[in-house]
Amino acid sequence: MDLAAELHELTAKSSIPLIVNDHAEIARRVPIEGVHVGQDDDPVEIVRQKAARDILVGKSTHSLEQARAAQREGADYIGFGPIFATPTKPDYAPIGLENIRRVHTEVDLPIFCIGGINIDTSTERA
Repeated sequence: MDLAAELHELTAKSSIPLIVNDHAEIARRVPIEGVHVGQDDDPVEIVRQKAARDILVGKSTHSLEQARAAQREGADYIGFGPIFATPTKPDYAPIGLENIRRVHTEVDLPIFCIGGINIDTSTERA
């Protein structure tokens, strides 16, 4: 909690929202702006209950169906990926660029592409 409080002091000075990964209980004790959860973490509603206040809640998604489900669940934004192969998610097949277009047409949430995005892959086209 102390680290989150220290980080929030720094980010707040620059009007940068602090989003904590997975641990909604931190939002109850530190005025962070949001929590990001994965597919195996608490549902969005439980995250909001644990925070006991209005916060942003984002969800990692790895398919169009998961993106749709995150929207139905009430997520404020989604992380979508991995777009390209990445060593941090070796068990996930890359989604590729074409699926980003589909998600944008079917999901009305801000979408942050994640996974394997670097200087080399950023120049690829669908």
